[in-house]
Amino acid sequence: MRAPEREVPRPAASVGRTAGAHASGAAQAPINAVDAAHRAARSDAGQVERFRREAAGHAVAAKASPGAGRSGRALVVVSVLVGIALAVALLVVVGSAVVGALLQDEQPRTEVAANDSAASTTPEDVFVLAADGGTIELDGSVYSLVSSGDGYSFASQRVGSTDEPMALFEVTGEPVGFAIHRGTFYVVSNADGSCYVQSFVPSDGSIPADYYSGTGTISTIDIKNAQLILTDDAGEQYAIDLPRG
Repeated sequence: MRAPEREVPRPAASVGRTAGAHASGAAQAPINAVDAAHRAARSDAGQVERFRREAAGHAVAAKASPGAGRSGRALVVVSVLVGIALAVALLVVVGSAVVGALLQDEQPRTEVAANDSAASTTPEDVFVLAADGGTIELDGSVYSLVSSGDGYSFASQRVGSTDEPMALFEVTGEPVGFAIHRGTFYVVSNADGSCYVQSFVPSDGSIPADYYSGTGTISTIDIKNAQLILTDDAGEQYAIDLPRG
């Protein structure tokens, strides 16, 4: 009987090379040991230098992104433009208020001539005398004092109308004149040695109110500074306060 043949062992280095060649399917390029050593030296030197600077407290600052700089400048420009717009708006508001205050001045009192109406549709501090037959125009109507046969009435008529004036209420005694202040009429009259002031706000269903009464015979009237001024036959004056609101 023949003895089994013994397999001759091959060196380990030879086995590894063969296995590697079969696994990759191709031969590998030889490694340049000199270049690898230089690269390792340069890499190690940079790492050592960086570690040394960080240990000394000198960290390497990161480079700012170009986009961050542009965003910061854009934000500054937008902020400046918004500030300018707000400043211009404030100047416009303040300028308008100043101009309005300068233009808003107290209108002087006006005496309306006979058979002439006030120019404004909402006059302020205007008066007429009954003897002059004056009228006052307000909101498209003309107001006047008319005789009703046995007395006098405060009447109104639409502007441009040919109809007779419509009586609104009866005047106490004989009228001296009437005035208007802030949309309210004040009719002054005399009766039996006394004087009377009736107030009237023109509107549907409105009725007159007794605003003032006193002794003496009034000969003329005036109105200024929210006061109705009555002057009697002796030249004495009476100031009657009118609503300011």
